[in-house]
Amino acid sequence: MIVYVVVAVVVYYLLAFALRYAIPLVLLVVLVGFLAGCAKPAPVVSVAGPDVPDQVLSCKPEPVPPATGTQRAVATYVLDLADAGDDCRQKLGAVRSIVKPETP
Repeated sequence: MIVYVVVAVVVYYLLAFALRYAIPLVLLVVLVGFLAGCAKPAPVVSVAGPDVPDQVLSCKPEPVPPATGTQRAVATYVLDLADAGDDCRQKLGAVRSIVKPETP
């Protein structure tokens, strides 16, 4: 009879311990596990600019003014100057179309 009482007391204390410490501890571990499973790593964002070809990043050099003041030399200089300016405007337009494409 005394054995039953001792067993009952031991079971009572074990259950009291489990209800007081073990079950809340297990619930805490499970809750932390759930919260850790919901966490997402921060997304990695990388910004890459458009790829601009090297040939559109340089213009024809500005022509050297003529040493003589003849009309032929000045006319050739003016034509070369206009050609260099046109070259740069075309290349700038190509870069603009790559960097800021037109939206329909």
